[in-house]
Amino acid sequence: NNTDKQTISLAEKLLNTVEGNICPSVAAMIPAATGEGTIAGLRLLSNRKSTTNANIVIEQIKNGASPDVKNAAYAVLKNMVSAEDLPTLYNLLENAAEEAVPSVQQAIIAAMNDIPAANRLGTVSAQMGKTDKNKQYLYYPVLASTGDIKALNLISDSFDKQTGVAKDAAFQALLDWKGRDVADQLLDICKDTSSSIYFDRALGRYVQLASDASLTGENRRLFLTNALEIAKADGQKNSILKLLGHTNSYLAMLLAGQYLDSKPVQESAAQAVMNIALNNKSFTGNAVKALLN
Repeated sequence: NNTDKQTISLAEKLLNTVEGNICPSVAAMIPAATGEGTIAGLRLLSNRKSTTNANIVIEQIKNGASPDVKNAAYAVLKNMVSAEDLPTLYNLLENAAEEAVPSVQQAIIAAMNDIPAANRLGTVSAQMGKTDKNKQYLYYPVLASTGDIKALNLISDSFDKQTGVAKDAAFQALLDWKGRDVADQLLDICKDTSSSIYFDRALGRYVQLASDASLTGENRRLFLTNALEIAKADGQKNSILKLLGHTNSYLAMLLAGQYLDSKPVQESAAQAVMNIALNNKSFTGNAVKALLN
């Protein structure tokens, strides 16, 4: 309840070291606390993942608290919610200011973790069906978080059909998709001349997926070959050629060799050829000899 920032900071630091359940006491303090004290209290509850006090955080967002307190509440929201808070979070999301939207989306994703994985897509889809069409795009990141292939298809279809902010949201959801299932969709975007404004980011994410160390060298080579065929900027080609040099693939060496006479990328191509040839003594013959020469 103090007004001195240093005193509040010290109290927060010490309370963070206390073992046991401090949440009831912290929650009881918040209604009478100063702004700085409230922010400290919200952080303390967040650190303890006190889902039973989610209503306190949500109240700080709703009740017209100061901007600093509201920002602090949005920041901790994802650590405080559970599935039973989803109806409230849906309402928050659909009425949030633009800058607060990502925080509420992350909170919904966190709350979804309480729902069996097989039911998450259905839960999100049901809510989207109740939402105005011009706000359904707000749920694209939540769809992506389910990891369900059907969700990926829904997002990809939305990207193809939507315009403006909804199309941008669908694209961002594709970029944020966890795993390589999204690779084909990203490649299609790169090849679509009508989606040129998304090309660089789509190719960058595709190349990032291609560099996954869990892939075999030959599979990485396949991904990177696709990327090299459509890359436009020399910087993109250089990055891809450098990654090719770590695949230990004979075909990757031959592919890099095709760029040895292209001045903007020839150094990267030469490095790729050399790395693969020297790391694989079994790669012999006139083709290898010619490339090394």
